[in-house]
Amino acid sequence: MHVQLAHGHVAFAHVCASRERDAAFVALLDACRPSGGLARADELLARWRAAAHDGAAPTPRLAHWIAGGHALSFRWANAHWLPRFQFEWPRAHLRPGMAPVLAELQPLLEPWELAQWFTTPNGWLRQCTPAETLRSDWRAVRDAARADRFSLRG
Repeated sequence: MHVQLAHGHVAFAHVCASRERDAAFVALLDACRPSGGLARADELLARWRAAAHDGAAPTPRLAHWIAGGHALSFRWANAHWLPRFQFEWPRAHLRPGMAPVLAELQPLLEPWELAQWFTTPNGWLRQCTPAETLRSDWRAVRDAARADRFSLRG
């Protein structure tokens, strides 16, 4: 009987954690909409293959960006999700400045937290989001990330 109670407790904790993760994902999905939304990696790859303007194979390139910490991705519901603001469309290129911005914050923030950082108005950027500003002034976004990194370290 004790094992059943313990198992029931674990199952309940898993359900609560799952609901919290689902709610966090929906909030992040909503926050990313103004800057292009979120996409699953397989959706991006299919779109890039269809466009195939530069002849480069998109799968190894995307895998390289993710593994090298140059592109932001996170897991949810057994899929890799990527904010679309970090790419130039339709060329399927990583937006200039994305890697230096990530380099500032990756040591301190998990991928979900990074996605939230990019979609939250930032005082260093005159209350614009880093995702909005990345397109026009990636150096300002990098500087904001650097300032926030120092603030987070305390």
